Amino acid sequence: MSKHSLRVWPLLFVTLSVVVSVARAQWLVTTVPADSWPISLCHNTQNDYVYCANWGGDNVTVIGGAADSVITTVAVGEEPHAVIYNPVNNKVF
Repeated sequence: MSKHSLRVWPLLFVTLSVVVSVARAQWLVTTVPADSWPISLCHNTQNDYVYCANWGGDNVTVIGGAADSVITTVAVGEEPHAVIYNPVNNKVF
């Protein structure tokens, strides 16, 4: 999938998963489970990971873009509502 531009959408209130689709093709590739109230996403182009802030779970789900599966979930504190990737220092905030 790293050859294509990824488009991911958190589905709020409907299901606790993240939808991954290939941007050009516009079809559903897979869904990946996230924690409670997934609210924000960012994509790290260097490692092909997608980070999902879970507002209701007080954590961030790390999704491997190549396998479309959860790598880990990281506790981050109360009600995270945004994540952003900085390509200059290869960090997610």
